[in-house]
Amino acid sequence: MLERAYTGELEAVFARAGGGATRLARCRHAAPLKVAKSFPRADGSLAVCMMDCSPGMLADDRYLIELTLDEGAAVFVTNQSYTKVHPSRERPSSQRTKLTLGRGAMLEYRPEPVSLYRDASFSSATDIALGPGAALLLSDIVVPGRVLRGEMFCYAAYAAAMNVFCGGELIYCSRQRIAPATPTGSGYGKPGIWASYTHQGAMYVFADRLQADFAARLRERLEEQSGEVASWREAGELAVGASMTYKHGAVVSVLGRSAWQLQRTIALAWTIAKEWLTEPSAQRSTIL
Repeated sequence: MLERAYTGELEAVFARAGGGATRLARCRHAAPLKVAKSFPRADGSLAVCMMDCSPGMLADDRYLIELTLDEGAAVFVTNQSYTKVHPSRERPSSQRTKLTLGRGAMLEYRPEPVSLYRDASFSSATDIALGPGAALLLSDIVVPGRVLRGEMFCYAAYAAAMNVFCGGELIYCSRQRIAPATPTGSGYGKPGIWASYTHQGAMYVFADRLQADFAARLRERLEEQSGEVASWREAGELAVGASMTYKHGAVVSVLGRSAWQLQRTIALAWTIAKEWLTEPSAQRSTIL
């Protein structure tokens, strides 16, 4: 028997139906991955919850997630819980994600954080293709172990790669690999840590209508509206930055000491960015 290339697969295609509402046009999955539920929203978009019915990613697990949005489709996608990566030092686990957005489509992809257990070895590869007028909001949060079990930075390795194409042109490429050299219970001050911070996260925005000062305006709005986030920054519990990419994109990077603080910060930036992307009057201006 031939070995399957992937141990879990999910493929979903979304289309804009009559009346402008988005529907799930086609779905194919192989356990343990599946679409748990989809929810029509008042604005015509579709909210989708993906599910992994296993305890998490085990040694040698290989997942494939493919999401395709046809012209004009609008979808919000998340999953039901953290991606829990179990010990896999000798047989790493991996996930490949392919996101394809047709003309004028909008995808909000906000999965729960990835949690790297002791001796976990995990890699992710994300390939994104954007059609004209398409927009993508994407987040990524990494938790370096279960705090109460003393697993901070006790994982074996974490690697992440992302390629974003717009109209066939490569507009963003990133590569990251972290391999803690001396894992300890506390982790503080050891290799693989960002100063005193332990958790890392990012929000990505890609759209060919982004203005050149998008990141600067987003930073301004965050400072104006984020009393809670500002207090964390002043206390040294959080670091936040935003910058433009080479073309048609912006990245908000967040460092902190807990996943929920990163989630709250990214959620705020998300709301601001989506408001701008979906407001016609704002799209014609550099003011968010």
